[in-house]
Amino acid sequence: MIIKNNDLPKHVAFIMDGNRRWAEKSSLPGVEGHKMGVKTIKEIIIYGKELGISYMTFFLFSSENWQRKQEEVGFLMDLIFKSLSKTEYAFLDDNKIRIKFIGRQDKISEAIKERIEACEQHTAEYDGVNVILAFNYGARQEITEAVKRVVKKVQNSQLKVEEITEEVVARCLYYNDLPDPDLLIRTSGEYRVSNFLLWQIAYSELYFTDMLWPDFNRTSFDQALDAYKNRARRYGA
Repeated sequence: MIIKNNDLPKHVAFIMDGNRRWAEKSSLPGVEGHKMGVKTIKEIIIYGKELGISYMTFFLFSSENWQRKQEEVGFLMDLIFKSLSKTEYAFLDDNKIRIKFIGRQDKISEAIKERIEACEQHTAEYDGVNVILAFNYGARQEITEAVKRVVKKVQNSQLKVEEITEEVVARCLYYNDLPDPDLLIRTSGEYRVSNFLLWQIAYSELYFTDMLWPDFNRTSFDQALDAYKNRARRYGA
């Protein structure tokens, strides 16, 4: 199947790279790059909502990021904790943003877990835009856990081996009713997907830009969307 005239994507995923390099380039502490990165996320969410994009997924923190310096990890955890406080709900309420987190719960503090749950519950009925935050997330880990769930179904006689299909595996992923991304955007000039949504991006269009994430703006997003609309999407054809 070939789609010659693409409309806007329904689901856009982002690998937000370059916060630390932006800070260094601006002669600022690395933490300031992460603060600006959060600001950029909010601006892109608002613009995506205005355009009518239904789903946006952001790679917030990978399962490999724990290997960073303890000081930086601590700052990121504190930033996420503060970003999930009820004082920040006004942004979610005003824009009717539904928040969903994907990733493992291990290594995350109980305080952050509580705020994640509260935020998801608070926004569960909103229909402005679906924002998925990949936090302590790794795609290989996600697929491995999905395989374990399938195996358990077989062991419990809930499923026969011959009944295992792609759809069955997909339903065992972290967010099983999430449509696959139409477009994946990565900033900062890196040309890899870094263990992000490996199952889901099998047929996604990939867009890479040298721009650092804190500098990514509406014009940058427009450029990515224009590139997407000019591509002929071939699903194996």
